[in-house]
Amino acid sequence: MAKFAKKAVLIGAGNIGKGYLADLFESAGYSLTFLTHSLKQAERLRERGSYTIYKTAEDSGQVQKICISGFDAYSTSAEREDCIRALCETNYVTVHLYPAAFEDVANLLAEAICKRATLCPEETLDVFLCVNSIRPAQFFENVIRGQLRTPEQTRYFEQKVGLVETLTYRNAFRGTPELLEEDPEAVIASDYARLPIDGEAVKGEIPLPSMLPLDKFQGRAINKIWNINMRHYTLALYTFYQGDALMWKGAVNPYNRYCTKKAAEEAAFAVMREFGFTYEELKKGDRNQNDEDWWKRCSNPEDTDTVRRVAADPIRKLAKGERLLGPALCCLKHGRIPYFLSRSIALGYCYQDREDKSAEELQAYLGEHGIAAALEKYSGLLEEDPEERMLKQLICAQYEELTHRARG
Repeated sequence: MAKFAKKAVLIGAGNIGKGYLADLFESAGYSLTFLTHSLKQAERLRERGSYTIYKTAEDSGQVQKICISGFDAYSTSAEREDCIRALCETNYVTVHLYPAAFEDVANLLAEAICKRATLCPEETLDVFLCVNSIRPAQFFENVIRGQLRTPEQTRYFEQKVGLVETLTYRNAFRGTPELLEEDPEAVIASDYARLPIDGEAVKGEIPLPSMLPLDKFQGRAINKIWNINMRHYTLALYTFYQGDALMWKGAVNPYNRYCTKKAAEEAAFAVMREFGFTYEELKKGDRNQNDEDWWKRCSNPEDTDTVRRVAADPIRKLAKGERLLGPALCCLKHGRIPYFLSRSIALGYCYQDREDKSAEELQAYLGEHGIAAALEKYSGLLEEDPEERMLKQLICAQYEELTHRARG
């Protein structure tokens, strides 16, 4: 048994951290420490000493109130020494943040790893990356390696530290205004209780029975982004285009369903051809083995999830290799025209939100330079590459149709 086996440090005190990972670890008997950038949130968590998860059963809709308590909380921006100490007194860390915060967190982990190489060189540290990003472990490894200064630190990192990618499937949202008035840290979450992981990357013991090691993990991780996250993003874009702000209102529209399902078929084709999966293999460990279950959850009128949340940061989501461009180019590589994926991309370039800096930048550039130039700048599509040129033409045609229809 590892020295710190019943301690877990959770980096990120957002909805997934509080509503998913905290629930899994706390119910398994672990003491928790939250690390959050915000000093105000860290102080509030410490002062209140608890928060509530409103956990909804996916089969019955019954809501269970779960109280998470007895945790520590520190700010990575103002209480760094406390954060480093916590990271040196655990075998298990989870990371659930947006990509913009990856570098800061990787540097924090690197500092802790350098200390651990001296303080506890025989203790393993498994870092579970619960993020929606392509190959996050490679990014974290590159940053951390750049901070290692001695052979001992490098040896410890290579032998004792696991950067473990995961597939996060539980839905978790900020509480409603009524719930937040009572508890400002309240979270609404589903009761999905499994966490598929890259078992080969784990250096210590797997800490939770709910963690499910899967084979061919890189292909599955990319499928999560290219298929599951793509589907959610596509539905958000169609919902925006129809003029609604809540996701469930888009999910009950038959046209949106049809187009989203067709885009998912194209994405599944791309993943299966690129990684050698059969359809049955692709569904192994996938929460959405039955697609109708996903649509049932999305169509629930009590679901408070918003288009603004799901469609946020379009510049990142429209990049080459991401949830739309990745499978679209892969379809062309394997001989299939990605008609519906290209339409989703065009809708992504139509998305507007004056409170989203990424969306505002995109729309300003489109207004000045047009869709073809925007596809080259933000999606990296070049005329010199035949497949990229074809995809660019498909998207431009769809964009012109969509914007003409919107003007009309």
